[in-house]
Order: sequence, then C-alpha cells, then structure tokens
Amino acid sequence: MSIVALNIMPYITASIVVQLLTSISPTLGALKRKARAVARN
Repeated sequence: MSIVALNIMPYITASIVVQLLTSISPTLGALKRKARAVARN
C-alpha cells in the first residue's frame, strides 16, 4: 500500500462506521439531521 492509502483508510473506515451507526441508532440519526440543519443556517 502506498503512504497516501495508509493515511486515507482510517477516515474511510470511520465514515462507514458512522453511517452504519446513524442508520441503526435513532438517536444518532436525529443528531445527524440536527447537525445538517445547523450547518445549512
């Protein structure tokens, strides 16, 4: 693996884990929607 791939892989893995957790947990899903609403304003 290249150095670039080694640096990017943890972020990709974390992103996948967060997406799975927000789809499973209603509380995390609500936080995600709230964060999106705040980011728009």
